[in-house]
Amino acid sequence: MDGAGCFVLIIVAYWVIWARWTPVFDRKRYLLPQVIFGLLWGASIGQMFLVVWHFAGIFSFPVWGRWILTYLLLSTHGLWMDLYWDVYVLPEHDTPWSLKSKVICSHIPNMLFCLTYLAIYDNQGIFLILQTVALTGAAVSMRVPPFWVKGYIHPPRTAPGLFGLPHAVGYVPEEN
Repeated sequence: MDGAGCFVLIIVAYWVIWARWTPVFDRKRYLLPQVIFGLLWGASIGQMFLVVWHFAGIFSFPVWGRWILTYLLLSTHGLWMDLYWDVYVLPEHDTPWSLKSKVICSHIPNMLFCLTYLAIYDNQGIFLILQTVALTGAAVSMRVPPFWVKGYIHPPRTAPGLFGLPHAVGYVPEEN
């Protein structure tokens, strides 16, 4: 898959599928702050992914070995998201179903195809742009509230996870 194909994948995976499966709980859209948050978040995560790619490159693996090591290491990023980011930074934006579905339909295809693109073409700039576009779509879709917003923001639902630490489990409507 070339860069254009990866771009289409990111748009569909994050701006369409991810957005459709994200509950926003009547949060208002503040487009400019949400875009800025997404750009910063996406650029930061994209650069961190590139650091892992370069770390995997210090070993004398063929490119497919570097790809596998990078993919395995980046898979641990889900722990950061589950145990910290989705608990303490972001508002609730998932259900138990959407947590699993977004991984299968957005995050895994993103890493499979964009990391393959990086391995084949070594175009780190395009890779960074792809990750930035993905997380900008996520920030806008979940309507990340700016810091100045007053009032109730639906907090993430958590349960004990790894080592008893709270982890995000997704919103479940209360049954009457």
